[in-house]
Amino acid sequence: MAGANFKSFLNKYREKTGSSSISESRYGEPSYWISTGSMALNRICSGSIKKGIPSGRITVLAGENSVGKSLIAATLIANAQKDGCQHVFYFDSEGGAGRKFFENAGCDPESIEQILVENVEDAQIKILDTFNMIMEYKEKDPESKFLCVLDSLGTLVAAKVLRDAEKDKVVSEMGGRAKVVNNMMKALTIPALKSDTPMIVINHVYDDPASLFTSKIKAQGGGKGLGYMGSINIQCSRCLEKDEDKNSESFYGQSRLHFFTIKNRMVRPSLECDIWLDFKKGFVKQWKSLFDEAVRGGFFINTKQGWYSCPTWEDPEKNFRTSYLQSNQATPIWKTFLDKFNEWSENDLAYKALDQNIDEDELDELVENSDDEDIDK
Repeated sequence: MAGANFKSFLNKYREKTGSSSISESRYGEPSYWISTGSMALNRICSGSIKKGIPSGRITVLAGENSVGKSLIAATLIANAQKDGCQHVFYFDSEGGAGRKFFENAGCDPESIEQILVENVEDAQIKILDTFNMIMEYKEKDPESKFLCVLDSLGTLVAAKVLRDAEKDKVVSEMGGRAKVVNNMMKALTIPALKSDTPMIVINHVYDDPASLFTSKIKAQGGGKGLGYMGSINIQCSRCLEKDEDKNSESFYGQSRLHFFTIKNRMVRPSLECDIWLDFKKGFVKQWKSLFDEAVRGGFFINTKQGWYSCPTWEDPEKNFRTSYLQSNQATPIWKTFLDKFNEWSENDLAYKALDQNIDEDELDELVENSDDEDIDK
């Protein structure tokens, strides 16, 4: 009888709040994913080399100037369009949305809406209006897909700064911008989820002058609270590399883009990968950033220094140099185990339940027989 009473109570509760169990909720899992164009970057975002960034969530790409943030965003736009994205809403605070840039990245500019935003409050209003209109449209077409991009959060100022400038006043923001930025990000989180629309936010980073020690995690423009916003927060950096073409007139021919997940609700955070961008050929060396993981997963076996075998290859005893297995020439070898590698990766990077059943005697013995360095580890 108690069970029947509770079921009746729960039905009324759900009718009033619009809630459901997590197992039945349409918000419990992303309905689709957008590829970043890099299997290595897809992996640290979603655990899968085939997925990327999730629908209905905010993904933050933060980094210094010219580290590939806009390029990754453009690649995401191109891949979203290929996967049936009906329209992209590009909120532009930099005036850098050039038609040629998007065409060269493989995008269809006709399906990219450029919306100029002048300050944080203006961006918040226009993005929220867009999410509301998407939700209204999806009532008639539930399968439709959209994408929102803000490029960039780092250049947006608080409306008060513009008002003061109109009065010929130049006043420091004194933390006011950080508050409105945090409020905007909080306000966008649930509408993005309810509209099932992925939101990419591009932001800037800087070294914290008040920090006593150099930190791997850089401060983001908009205050410390921004680091907690978004489902995925990716820090980007780069290193220029010499041109491999000896006949080239330029000294630098490639840029190694480095990505580090500061926060991730999809899979474990604090993961890293590299993407090599050739200024003439685009993304290259796709296997190089996955090689160490393939070794760790047992898909390549170390036979001697610098040589590996592949158990899934037609000749499992054959040895290959490391440089060969990291090159595009090795693609046929990788294809023999990519699906298995993907399954292993998703399981490896998934959040695991904490093990509460620790044997105290075994732990005491471990501590007793370990030195301080081992204990720290």
